[in-house]
Amino acid sequence: MERRKFTREFKLEAVKLIQERGVTVAQAGRDLGVHGTVLRRWVQECGADSQQAFPGDLAPLNGSRSYGRVGPKGGLHAAAASHRRTDSRQIA
Repeated sequence: MERRKFTREFKLEAVKLIQERGVTVAQAGRDLGVHGTVLRRWVQECGADSQQAFPGDLAPLNGSRSYGRVGPKGGLHAAAASHRRTDSRQIA
């Protein structure tokens, strides 16, 4: 299985859900399909200055998989917000 890559915008929106909207890490993780440990790391990396957070996360090259489309109003796209694991490891 190839490692998933998330856009800078997706990470910032996920952090914003937790810090500004009061969504728990556990709930955000379930909603976004991202492990809580990853979300906690993103919150820590974002720190006080979100402008400097995730500097190496550029747009992916053609053909690579990327998660985290941002909707037209700046929020997480509905498909990203309702992402659920659909591979063979899904628990019934």
